[in-house]
Amino acid sequence: MEKYFHSVKQLRKPTPGLYKEYLDHVMENTQSEKPGSSNTAPANLYWATMWAKDIWDEFNQLNQDYDKMFNDIERSRLLKRIPYESDDYWEKVENQLEKKKILIKSAKDLKLVLNSLNDYIEVSLKEWAWRNDLDQAFFTREFASGKNYILSLFII
Repeated sequence: MEKYFHSVKQLRKPTPGLYKEYLDHVMENTQSEKPGSSNTAPANLYWATMWAKDIWDEFNQLNQDYDKMFNDIERSRLLKRIPYESDDYWEKVENQLEKKKILIKSAKDLKLVLNSLNDYIEVSLKEWAWRNDLDQAFFTREFASGKNYILSLFII
């Protein structure tokens, strides 16, 4: 997970992808102490949920990229590239089909990893929310997938 926080966002956009640090930074800047009290002011939930939504958007994009890659592998027509007149046509066909099977198996293994990472990120975000006294429901996959979830939070 740490590698994701330091890499994926940087590959997609020019802004740094250090989500945990950003989330912690948001909390530091929104929880200021009241004068003469040891209590802290409530955190600004808007920015924290925006960062969590951004993380889920990245994972949704990863899942879409995976689906596209898997479909491309399954639909690939490798046999068109092999001239039928060649002496070793059937050997090449068999070799290409074997490579395609290996690619499909690797892609399925990658999906297992991606699903595990999605689950791990969700648990990590919920744990982060719990540590910062925020509603954990705001950091779930289902919540972030809602189209107008941010608006519904702040419209009175």
